[in-house]
Amino acid sequence: MMTQRKRGVFKLIKLSSLSTTKFVVCSVLARLLVFMIITLLLMLLGKLIFGLTIGVRGVLSLIFITIVGGICFNAIGYIIASRASNEGMMNMSSTLCSMPMIFFSSTFYSLDNEPQWIQFISKLNPFQYAAELGKGALMGNGTANVLNALVLVVFALICAIAAVKTFRYE
Repeated sequence: MMTQRKRGVFKLIKLSSLSTTKFVVCSVLARLLVFMIITLLLMLLGKLIFGLTIGVRGVLSLIFITIVGGICFNAIGYIIASRASNEGMMNMSSTLCSMPMIFFSSTFYSLDNEPQWIQFISKLNPFQYAAELGKGALMGNGTANVLNALVLVVFALICAIAAVKTFRYE
């Protein structure tokens, strides 16, 4: 985004009849297509190399996570990029945002024995809900994750609206 902004691509888009909402949605959908291809390739490789067996519900759950999580995390990227003044600041800001999201989630370890303040922060973390959904999909536990799915959808909607509202052409 920063490179496109520097080159004046966004100024040209601003001159066109394309609205900010349509531009952000189309950009997110393009990235989402790439995420879907990568997800499907990873599932295929898991099956071929490691003998991974995922039921239909698990595959649908992983596709759902890829779509909703992709929208959420792309929108967060747009928010960060719209606030950054240069590429260095954008890289630093995205790292400052993504690292706590990863470590305040149950991706690498259980949060059950962590202090209450860490458990509280994890409840404010969209990555935690995506991680729980992913674990549930791989373990075949789709019905227990309905609340996690709803929370991730809410995060995605809030982040997408914020991305459109904070988007800058210059």
